[in-house]
Amino acid sequence: MHSVVINQLEKRYDQKTVFYDINLSIEGGEFLTLLGPSGCGKSTLLRCLAGLTEVDHGQISLSNEDITNFAPQKRGIGMVFQSYALFPNLTVWENIAFGLRIQKLDEANIKEKVTRILELVELTGYKSRYPAALSGGQRQRVALARSLVVEPKVLLLDEPLSALDARIRKHLRRQIRAIQQELNLTTIFVTHDQEEALTMSDRIALMNAGQIMQCDTPERLYTEPANHFAATFMGQYNVLTSQQAQQLLGISTQHEVAIRPESIYLYEASRQYPEYFSQKLSATVLSHQLLGTIIRYEVTINNIQLTVDLLNRHAQRLIEPGKELLLLVDKSAIRYLKE
Repeated sequence: MHSVVINQLEKRYDQKTVFYDINLSIEGGEFLTLLGPSGCGKSTLLRCLAGLTEVDHGQISLSNEDITNFAPQKRGIGMVFQSYALFPNLTVWENIAFGLRIQKLDEANIKEKVTRILELVELTGYKSRYPAALSGGQRQRVALARSLVVEPKVLLLDEPLSALDARIRKHLRRQIRAIQQELNLTTIFVTHDQEEALTMSDRIALMNAGQIMQCDTPERLYTEPANHFAATFMGQYNVLTSQQAQQLLGISTQHEVAIRPESIYLYEASRQYPEYFSQKLSATVLSHQLLGTIIRYEVTINNIQLTVDLLNRHAQRLIEPGKELLLLVDKSAIRYLKE
């Protein structure tokens, strides 16, 4: 297993700073995701790690060796792109074997390695096909196999699932995670999709405007956002000003507070609620969305608009816009934002 340490990394193009003061330590065998909106610098950071883009300042270490100025082929890092980058005139087998032939391995060794990796990505029956005869998901698995077969020290994945439909994405992300865990391979994954990051990662580094805003486990990043950006980017947090928190919940604070939509409950007279729940709040429904197991309501309380996620029970009818309802807030789930 190989660890990666990024120290004070910075990249600029002319007068534009893409990212700066990036500090990260990725443990051997860890699956770390760089998550953030388009243009925040995450893909450029990945290219710097691969050696495809030079850095302007800072250091990249792989298992305690400084590789900042190493050529890409000397780093022992594999990379999978969004665009697959397969050779159209080569079969699946030949695409995967390409890197091994560059390493001048003998044919018996190549056959053994390619056969094993085809089984791992479940493409054994497709070895004689050309990329044009494959689906998008199959092409992405070939690209993954081509990177894995050379046994990289670290695997980099740059939004590899963004061009695929939802069903294939869900299947392939489970497969990628299973392969990564089976090989115990240090992996850095780039995405702008929160669900992908939450379901696949050991840790998530949340980026915005060239900086890491928070780096934590998926659970902590979702339930304990460190700042306004983290709260608004992860899920559908309600963020209240200190004045709104005082008006709505009687909370005295100098900071913004964040409330998850699922921490707001529809009052039921027959139930007993813990003492850390708020008083009943009278709300008016503005709109609703049916999201499968969840019904998402937009409501207003004294001109304060909130998002409320309620479980979609079969016997429960949708509450139409304009209707009044009583809500309770789980005050123990409220998070105070420091920035």
